[in-house]
Amino acid sequence: MSDQNKAAARRVFEAWEQGDLDALDDLVAADAIDHDPYNPHANEGREGFKKTIAMYREAFPDLHFEIEDQIAEGDKVVTRWAGTGTHEGTLMGMEPTGTRATTRGIGIDRFEDGKIVESWNSWDTLGMMQNIGAIPEPQTPRRSVASRRRRPCRSRGARGCPRRSSGRLRAPRRRSAACARRSPRAGWRAPCSGPPPPPRPRA
Repeated sequence: MSDQNKAAARRVFEAWEQGDLDALDDLVAADAIDHDPYNPHANEGREGFKKTIAMYREAFPDLHFEIEDQIAEGDKVVTRWAGTGTHEGTLMGMEPTGTRATTRGIGIDRFEDGKIVESWNSWDTLGMMQNIGAIPEPQTPRRSVASRRRRPCRSRGARGCPRRSSGRLRAPRRRSAACARRSPRAGWRAPCSGPPPPPRPRA
C-alpha cells in the first residue's frame, strides 16, 4: 500500500506539469483538505486543488517538478520536491517578469482508499517572490568608514596599548609580604622579584 500511495503522490506532480486536471478525480478525494496557508483555494476540496494548479500553470506555463526524496509510512507519504518555471503570466495580481524561478518544499499527503484526503505543505514562498522580483532581496549592510576605524584602547599597561606595543606586555611584579617586611630593615630598595636577601650582620 505504501508503494501505491507513493506512486499516486508522484502522479499528482505529473498532473501539475501536464495540466491534466481530470487526472485528479482518481487521485484526490472530493472533500480533501489542504493545510497550505498560502493556498487561496485550500478549503474548496478537489475543485480548489484544480484551481490552484490552473493558477500556477497560468503564471508558469513550463512548470517542472523534480522529486528529490520520498518517504512513506502508514497512510502518509512525505515528498521533498523542487519546482522550476518561467514567470510568463499573471500571478495573484503580479504582472509577468519573464524571470526563471526555482523553489523547494516538502509536502505530506494522507491517503484513504488510494486518494489524498488531507495534505500539509511547506515551501519557500518568499524565495519564489524574490526570484520573480515581487519582493526585493535584502541587501547586506556595508560598514561605514567610522565603524572601520580603530577603536580607542582602554586597556592599561606599562607601555601603552597592548595592540600598538611591539613587544609582549609584562605584568607588574608583586612584592611578597615577607619582602615588604624585611626590605626596610635591610635597606634593600630594589624591586622584589623573589625572596629578599638576608639582613646584614650588626657590628
